[in-house]
Amino acid sequence: MKNVFEGMRNEFSDIYKNYRIGHFSMTVMKDIYYKNMDVNKIDSFTIRDESLNETIGFTTTDIEGCSENGKYQRILAGTTLAVIYQLWEEKFRTAIANEYQLKKNDIISDFFGDLRLIRQAVIHNNFQPIDDLNKIKLLHFLGNKEQLNLTSLELSKTNFLLNKEIDRLDMLHK
Repeated sequence: MKNVFEGMRNEFSDIYKNYRIGHFSMTVMKDIYYKNMDVNKIDSFTIRDESLNETIGFTTTDIEGCSENGKYQRILAGTTLAVIYQLWEEKFRTAIANEYQLKKNDIISDFFGDLRLIRQAVIHNNFQPIDDLNKIKLLHFLGNKEQLNLTSLELSKTNFLLNKEIDRLDMLHK
């Protein structure tokens, strides 16, 4: 069974690393933009990928979305949490249940239950809070029915608790 929990750790670690790389990239892009804004008198910039024949333009407003708790940072954080929950629900919860000849619904986790509620707000309510966030049991720092907190600090805390939850599940099923 160790392989399932090791697989969880590895896959979730890769997802969190992907989040951190994206967060870092947005922060660097914002810093470079503002450092060059005054020098070059720019109010927008474009990324061109000729291999894909794709051009994406960014305005100052778009760049502000790269700020901590900005639009693009929230999208990155929210989708990261949604992917973690989805992998739990569709892959790892099933694998643990199969290993112990249990039903999937017999594998219960308040941590992942809280992520389910966050995922609902992210996916079904356009990154806005929902009333069900008041049902959160462990991850209160992520929000309530009034606000949804998706900054790098909340993701760091969530990642720490995610690893604790994997340890708990591993010990529970030894």
